[in-house]
Amino acid sequence: MRKKDLIFWIAAAVFLVAIASTAVTGDQRYLFLLIAAYFLRPTLAGLGLTGRMVDERQVIIHYRSGNIAFAVMIVASVVMAVIHTRISSTSWEAFTIVVCLGLAAKTFFNVVLAKNYRAAGSRAIMTVGVLWGAFVLIDGGVTIAGLASTPVALAAALVMVVLGGLAPRFPKMTGAGTFVVAFIVMGVVLRLGHTLGQAVAALLVCVPLLLAAASLFAFGRDAAGSAGGDGL
Repeated sequence: MRKKDLIFWIAAAVFLVAIASTAVTGDQRYLFLLIAAYFLRPTLAGLGLTGRMVDERQVIIHYRSGNIAFAVMIVASVVMAVIHTRISSTSWEAFTIVVCLGLAAKTFFNVVLAKNYRAAGSRAIMTVGVLWGAFVLIDGGVTIAGLASTPVALAAALVMVVLGGLAPRFPKMTGAGTFVVAFIVMGVVLRLGHTLGQAVAALLVCVPLLLAAASLFAFGRDAAGSAGGDGL
């Protein structure tokens, strides 16, 4: 039987807020708060913020069920993307974004939770570059959400992959270069306008790059990923 600890009461409060808000406003979107209530305990356990409120058996259960659920979500998103592609619907892009975000987040946190921050930054930058290049090819060799032509986008993807490869040896120099790339992308987006596709593409590229650059600056001398250094 699950203990009625602090996490239980917080989740219960979120649950009641979701139900009450839906009943008062009639807006069913408040029911999405039920997701937060359900995932509160496993998320805190995964981040190691639960202390003694979650025992080892619960951690193992959350780990296994989370991996199974993640695999199911990825497979379902891929299937839905294929279906929407066959019916010539542009909604397939949304499912592709879900897949990319899920895989990138899992890769990033696998390394972060191991406290190898330099490796986390390196892998995040390389992952963004690979995904960016993949989107160029998937979009039929023309544009990515209207952000850039194929040669420019492929060149940007190559720069990201190179930066990711240099990160373990030159963390702070790479971090500076990554900041520059992220701000250039944001500048391009702001000049082109504010469509949904552009906003999503900017989030997929800029947020991971900024986080990776910050981790390289903050933990550039992390011994776990050290293979030399730039001393910057």
